[in-house]
Amino acid sequence: MTCSSDLATIAGQVVGPSNIVIKAIASNIRHLSAEFLARCSFATGIDAGDGTIVLAEVLSNSGSVSALENSYGRDVRLYAGDRFLGVLGNRRSSTSEYGDCPPNLRIDGTTVLDLLAYGGILGYGRSAPAEKASKGFLKVRILGAMLESAAPVTLSRLHEFGGQPEACSAPVLLVSGTSAEVGKTTASGGLIRAFKRMGLRVGAAKLTGTGRLRDILSMQDAGADHCADFPEVGLASTYTGEEAVLLAAERILGTLACAKCQIVLAELGGDIIEANIPYLLSTPNFLRPVRAIVHVAGDVLGIMGSIDYYRQLGISKRIYLTLPKGRNNLATQERLRAFGMTAFDPLSATDCDRIASSVMQMA
Repeated sequence: MTCSSDLATIAGQVVGPSNIVIKAIASNIRHLSAEFLARCSFATGIDAGDGTIVLAEVLSNSGSVSALENSYGRDVRLYAGDRFLGVLGNRRSSTSEYGDCPPNLRIDGTTVLDLLAYGGILGYGRSAPAEKASKGFLKVRILGAMLESAAPVTLSRLHEFGGQPEACSAPVLLVSGTSAEVGKTTASGGLIRAFKRMGLRVGAAKLTGTGRLRDILSMQDAGADHCADFPEVGLASTYTGEEAVLLAAERILGTLACAKCQIVLAELGGDIIEANIPYLLSTPNFLRPVRAIVHVAGDVLGIMGSIDYYRQLGISKRIYLTLPKGRNNLATQERLRAFGMTAFDPLSATDCDRIASSVMQMA
């Protein structure tokens, strides 16, 4: 194992004794303080895996993802030679980059990986959307894994918790959908504002998907009193082990309940067939505080297929449907009525107020 000298750098400012300058810390690495960094070194010659924090050097000027969301939520453009702190992990998006990290990746100083997500996830890219594929993945060389007290630093180590998570005593409203970028965040924001108009203390969370600080900042902008997501409890993404994802979700919901939130709006990122969402929706303890589900789909056929899938999972919770964004609302409502269904407009304050009131009246 070969170690560099100790260093601690935030946004280009060298804090430790090394001359190495780090351009940014990826947003998925939450609450990494200068004091902690000052105690750290970086090493090669070790095995790393999902969640390990690494020092990366950019090898080119472009790629399908060519910016890094930093710890303040700002997208920082990356160029060849830039160095940043990222995290090893998996991403299996149906709309964006797809790739993974082997469980025992040897970091030997020549390891080259791909930037899979703006939040700083690094792994071996396997596929990108057609409109991005010609650019290829942004390549980075891994200069070393972060060590503290001679042990690799992982997200789970940064966010260690003792004992079992607190049971969630607050009612939970899940927001799910058929894909990323389908309008879940828009629906979440509209409902958060509706609950706030009712005078409630609102918690907001992202429980699954690929971590990004932008999602949490959007919830804060909508008025949420307290927000949390899975990088804050040790996961780079939820494309990992089932039990780890369940434990993370329970910790997040319990944390929001302890913050005295009267309603928790929890978004399930991506689609409902990946990122361990089927496992969560099939777990009685996870579903216990859930009052209802708001489902966001891109069209009527997507709605119908989703309802059938919920039935296959044995979901008995009430499901509220949103009008698909960018579609003809009248035509959508008429088609849904033909199947005995209706949907609300997440852009309408009146509609969101009605849904929020209905949720809070449930036993």
